[in-house]
Amino acid sequence: MIHSRQSFPHPVRVLESHHTLVRSNPKTVEFANEQEHRYFKSFWENVAPRFRGAFTVSSVWTSIVLQASYYDSSIRQVIAATGALVRKLDAVEGPPACICDSNDDYSQALQYYQQALKGMRSIKDVRTALIACLLICNFETHTRRIDLAVKTAQSGFKLLNGLLASVQPSKVVAALRPLPEVEKDLVRVFASLDVMLLPVTGGTRLNSRLVQYEPFGPLMGATASAIIPQKFTNIEDAKMCLERLLARHHTEFDKHPGWTSLVPKLQVSKSSAVMTVDFRYRRWISAVQEPENLSADMHTFVKDNLLWARAFEHLPKQIRDLDLEEFTRATLLQLHAQTVCLLFICLPAMQECIFDQYLEEFKGFISLCEIYLALPGSRKPFVSLSCGVLFPLFLTAVRCRDWETRRKAISLLEVNQIEIWDSKLLRQAAIWVMELEESGRAFGEHIPEESRLRVGKLSVDFQDKKAWYTAYRHGVEPEDEANHLVKNLSWQ
Repeated sequence: MIHSRQSFPHPVRVLESHHTLVRSNPKTVEFANEQEHRYFKSFWENVAPRFRGAFTVSSVWTSIVLQASYYDSSIRQVIAATGALVRKLDAVEGPPACICDSNDDYSQALQYYQQALKGMRSIKDVRTALIACLLICNFETHTRRIDLAVKTAQSGFKLLNGLLASVQPSKVVAALRPLPEVEKDLVRVFASLDVMLLPVTGGTRLNSRLVQYEPFGPLMGATASAIIPQKFTNIEDAKMCLERLLARHHTEFDKHPGWTSLVPKLQVSKSSAVMTVDFRYRRWISAVQEPENLSADMHTFVKDNLLWARAFEHLPKQIRDLDLEEFTRATLLQLHAQTVCLLFICLPAMQECIFDQYLEEFKGFISLCEIYLALPGSRKPFVSLSCGVLFPLFLTAVRCRDWETRRKAISLLEVNQIEIWDSKLLRQAAIWVMELEESGRAFGEHIPEESRLRVGKLSVDFQDKKAWYTAYRHGVEPEDEANHLVKNLSWQ
């Protein structure tokens, strides 16, 4: 048993105003052996700095998770497992000489992970269980078993919903107190994760009371113009503001009867590693046109998004030469905001030709992706459950019918990123759609509505690296699966 006093990271002191519930730093921390200790340190030095999207609430890692690892061996083990796994991934991406040693890293990662899962069965308190869910979600995202990552995130959402149900709404709104047993920053990570999944899965939707809970509370009943500053001064404030906007507007959209038939549906198989996202947009039950009140809410959403973009636009230029990591985060955040805006604007549309109006927005996706992919280290694997660069590129490739722009998007999909989807998978699906739509036409020729494909379902087996992609043409009902086109995909 290894006893460590100073060789592991020290927690950042959290002020009382942050509602921290962590205990003081113990004098010693026990590791099973020196190897576990080394992987544990590697996580903090090499893995945590790469986090993107919902995982970037720094106080959660430098205080809450780190402190929990001092007292729970299963938390330490899953941290060590992630450190070992990323060493393996880095070796595969790096010089061939590193790959032999990486095999041992991988076996150790699996061993620590199994030990951690076994130990986590005895966790009793909700706070530690939420931390465990966060770490498992993180580990499984690195393994590309995104189905398990999302399933674990959903478990965390259920735990939070149970806590939220025990809090009186009046107390939550009036006092904005922390939830029992749980720091508000830990709640924020799961709220952020839920919001960040919206572009790809429609979100798994936390209890609506969470939108009334801090940090989203200050936006309830207030106009966006009163909340959004003229200029953001840092990335963290901009990220939190965007999450507030998305949470509030998605909650408003949920009130419309037809909205739940529009957003993508996420299904995770309990018996296999298959995850399915259903992108089929059903028609309104009452009429083929969209309700006027939803149109008004959409208009407000677009207006608020533009206010946010205007307050944000100076920030990447300001920090580009000062902090490369912050500039990277800023680029991805800007890309995410634009993707969500375009996706939600077009959700109620019954015609694919509506996307022709947004050619400049698609070109903007390309420009931001090119900026990001040109950054040093951008092609190094990182963990993210936000839309990253792959989903905007895929959206451009299948929804933009400008021949040059969609080909540019497909060429950029050749990158190898660890995000919700695999770049090789999305590239194959995009090429299939493009070839079917453009078949028999001269380069640059307009593609009429009846020849355009609508995305149906995307089912992915992450273990066997196989997928089934369906699409359907104009005039075919979304529910008429017998007349849908199906493409079998595989990748390595």
